[in-house]
Amino acid sequence: MRTFFAAIIVLLALAPEAEAGATLSVTITAHADPFCKITAPGSGIDLINGDADIGLVHEICNTPGYKVTTRFSNLNGGQLNVSGRNYFIDETGVSTRVEGEAHARTLDWRLDGARIVEQGAPVVMQVTISPI
Repeated sequence: MRTFFAAIIVLLALAPEAEAGATLSVTITAHADPFCKITAPGSGIDLINGDADIGLVHEICNTPGYKVTTRFSNLNGGQLNVSGRNYFIDETGVSTRVEGEAHARTLDWRLDGARIVEQGAPVVMQVTISPI
């Protein structure tokens, strides 16, 4: 990238002198590959009467839309609360959220009204993020 800008400066220096009042316009276009990443707390989830604080989840995606899929082992039903917005957890323990624009943000996640499938077995969360 530095080489590119150095080449523009050299070309401008070598260009013939412009008349007074002349303007120069340079358009630079960049292309960024799609990038999405999500980071969530890694420990097991302790439910108390179906509720649990998961903690802060960091998500970034530079595409004009993306999908976050959350899979819970040993859970069915209830809701995943993402900073005040609720998403249903289906009978297989999956919750899906779709965003319509790029974001880089930190959100507070919690479980509300979740049901344990097998008492005594751990509840583990796996989260994926992908561009759409």
